[in-house]
Amino acid sequence: MKNHTIRATLPAPDTDRCSAQNLRRPIMGNSLRPVSPPTRICRESGTPIASWTAPDGTATCLFQSDSLALWAIPASIDVPVSVGTLPAKATAAISTTEGIHIFTPDGVYTAAPDADGRWSLTAAYGQYPPVAIFPTEPRTHTAATPRLTLKGDYTSWSGAMDKTDIAMLGSSVMAALSEATAAAVADGCAAAPILAWYRLRDAAGRELFRSTPVMVTPDGIQGPGHVDVSVAVSSGSYRQVQPTAISVTGFRIGLRICDTDIPHASRRAAVLELMTAPPADLVDYSATPYVTRLGHTATEGQLRIAIPRLAGQKALVPAMLDRLDEVSEVAAVIHDPFNPSGELYSSGIIADIPAEFNPGNTAKFLRNAMSGHTASDATTSILREISMPHTFTASVATVAGDITAYGGITPIHTLPMPINAAWIAGKSYGPWQAKVCVTLLNSRGQTERLCAESTGEGPIPEALLPMLSYPHPGAFRIDIELTTDGRTLSRSFPLTPTPASAAACYVEPSLRPIPVSSFESTVSPMRAVTERKPVCHKSSVVVAATDSPLIPAGTAAIDSAVTAITESRRSTSGIAFGRRHLYVFTMAGIHTVSVSSSMQMAVSAISSDGVDSSEAVAVGPEGVYAATPSGVICLNGTRSTAVHPGIFKAIAWSPSFRELWCLPADGAAKPRPVIIDRFGHTYTRTDIAPKAFCAAPHTLFIASSSGFFNASREYADPDKPIAVSWCMRICVADDTVPRIRALTAVVAANDADLSIDLLGDNGTDKPHRFAGLAVVGGISAPLYLPVIAHPHRYVTISLYGHVSADTRITSFLLQTGQRLIF
Repeated sequence: MKNHTIRATLPAPDTDRCSAQNLRRPIMGNSLRPVSPPTRICRESGTPIASWTAPDGTATCLFQSDSLALWAIPASIDVPVSVGTLPAKATAAISTTEGIHIFTPDGVYTAAPDADGRWSLTAAYGQYPPVAIFPTEPRTHTAATPRLTLKGDYTSWSGAMDKTDIAMLGSSVMAALSEATAAAVADGCAAAPILAWYRLRDAAGRELFRSTPVMVTPDGIQGPGHVDVSVAVSSGSYRQVQPTAISVTGFRIGLRICDTDIPHASRRAAVLELMTAPPADLVDYSATPYVTRLGHTATEGQLRIAIPRLAGQKALVPAMLDRLDEVSEVAAVIHDPFNPSGELYSSGIIADIPAEFNPGNTAKFLRNAMSGHTASDATTSILREISMPHTFTASVATVAGDITAYGGITPIHTLPMPINAAWIAGKSYGPWQAKVCVTLLNSRGQTERLCAESTGEGPIPEALLPMLSYPHPGAFRIDIELTTDGRTLSRSFPLTPTPASAAACYVEPSLRPIPVSSFESTVSPMRAVTERKPVCHKSSVVVAATDSPLIPAGTAAIDSAVTAITESRRSTSGIAFGRRHLYVFTMAGIHTVSVSSSMQMAVSAISSDGVDSSEAVAVGPEGVYAATPSGVICLNGTRSTAVHPGIFKAIAWSPSFRELWCLPADGAAKPRPVIIDRFGHTYTRTDIAPKAFCAAPHTLFIASSSGFFNASREYADPDKPIAVSWCMRICVADDTVPRIRALTAVVAANDADLSIDLLGDNGTDKPHRFAGLAVVGGISAPLYLPVIAHPHRYVTISLYGHVSADTRITSFLLQTGQRLIF
């Protein structure tokens, strides 16, 4: 007889000759050992959202119940902690050092623990009381033209004037106007309409909110439209030009909080920065003024000198809106702006305007703007549509080092600015109610209506600031209604897209404030109901810096709907030559995305294998795994390697045991997960029926109908033996079919109720049992089974039963008369 040793191994993915249930090969050793059930954390069920790891390494899983309630489950505590209730089902989430940002169709929410471990849920973008920006402290700044002597001979008040005299008159008027304007600027004032807006930052300098810009001015276009000068008769000729005063109105910018009800979330705003663009100085200092004769007497004549204005002045404000960040600078910084004891809350703040008077600046900007603007492309439009003051939500998200990436982007358009943040108060006092509604066409051509209401008691507005805008080029109308003194007044304003499509605006032609007296009475109150029409850009990818994850910095388009995003592994991971790398999964294939330091993205396709959802992707130390229609693959750099031919709907990496959990897509009520170990061998588990996974750096959470489990901590209950099974089918040599004489099983266990069977077949018939043994109790020596049976071409060794957690299954010794072939 000959002895043939058969190692108790796990099956390779491409074989059906071997199977194993609830048995794994340990990290050290060659025996198979039973797997203990994962530790149950709690009996509540739900959908896992994301995991969060505390600074001490403790992992917490957030899950959402069917009632939309959100719960936190620390890995070491068996009682879930209530976090709050979301308004809708979560679609994606990212974990940061501060907490978890959760994306829903209604917006983004942040779940975060405090120092005592208590979790809270807040709106990620926060609610901040509007701050009004308005002109204040108007003051007159004056300069005078010099006394001049005309060169020409004007004995009568008729005929053409000498060109030299026209130039001299114009130059003197323009010089005086420049002097008056420069004096206003030196006094911390603006002497021309000015665009202003503000942004809020937290203590770390991250932007929390930015307002819609307004145009601040008390009286419209800078300075007088013309200047009249007197010319006295001298030596029989109209020759002596008398000095003339030219005045401009300078003003500062005031800020006040419109709503004294300060939400708690506003405490996050550590700084308010007032931003101003250069004053819209529409005087054309390079042009020669036009001089016209008026009336005269025998001793004096009158000349009218028209102040030249820049050509294309109507395009100046829209062009500034297109370049708002580029042209704006910080005019004032207010710390702790929403502190109830602060100056902004109590009395308001007056800010100087940081400007240097340069007569040619506006003309230069206007020339550059008119020649250099370009229409937005699709990616730029999406980026603008999701940047502040808009927000966005996403269907997939991931954190990859210092960048955060999102896919399946849905913009959430901001509500319009409350109208009390853009009006000039009058002298009358009383209660008032205001409504403002913006109507726009979204990227699908659908009509959205976005409305805001405000009420109060105090000064009643007498005018609106002269520019109304909304940060979306598809906005085409803004409706405003004001109710006060028992009357309801309303007016509609058409909005026009800016040249580069950054916004849409209405600008009062005179740049003067829009008087409320121009509104019309109405007996039918406006219906101020917001009606959104969300559009999901399914094939868009957006990236942001991880320290400011909700401020998008770059976007790119993929050729199909994005189903998952992960960081890359190995040769394209990390920062290589200043670039970061991602994997983007779609139904049509897999792509790598390279992200530069300026957040520009380059996309390359690396595989035609499609991925259905983010649940079908898992990040492991050796690469990124993906469950595709052709099986599980492992991505490493730009290469993909086949791992398992099975079809799975969800996969997850278990870091403690270095195993890949795979949930079959067979639709079973209680699916049996397939486990792929670090050697590429597989086994199935019957001790848990997962519904979903939630991976953490050192923990794998599992959701099932019976509760949440920690797969990284297994609990061996001495009162509950573990059900195991293992079998292997071997082929006996073709030429001579030997008889099986005996089987020796090298098994050890403190307690077991175990059966070992031998089954035989000849390749065409069904295997039948021809020998076996059963053992109950402890096993401390190899089990020996003598065999008396007919010869068989194929023999199957089958082991099954219940064993204690310390059981070891090492090998089987088969005694035959001939060598076996495997």
